[in-house]
Amino acid sequence: MQPDTSKTPDAIQKMRNLLSQTQLLLKNQVAFDDQQVKNMQYQINQTIRETFGPDSVEFNANKHHNWLCNYRMKDDDSVKQKKFSEGILKMSAMLEELIAIKNNKVE
Repeated sequence: MQPDTSKTPDAIQKMRNLLSQTQLLLKNQVAFDDQQVKNMQYQINQTIRETFGPDSVEFNANKHHNWLCNYRMKDDDSVKQKKFSEGILKMSAMLEELIAIKNNKVE
């Protein structure tokens, strides 16, 4: 496992910002197929990789996390949107957990 070289306070703040942005997706009712969602997914993956390292348990466990829980191609858009909303809650929980893990490493 690579040593954690990220600046812990900066990394925690970056994850908190992503958590806030993620929750805004739900509040603002952003569509599941909006480019903003794809950009957020990329930012989250990059932040986890930068914060914990590319070979870390945290990155490997979450690198394929998907907003659309149990999504199927044949699902109606309204079903996909509902699953996306559920996925936002799971993504938020994942980010909260990663923030807690990083906080514990600081102490």
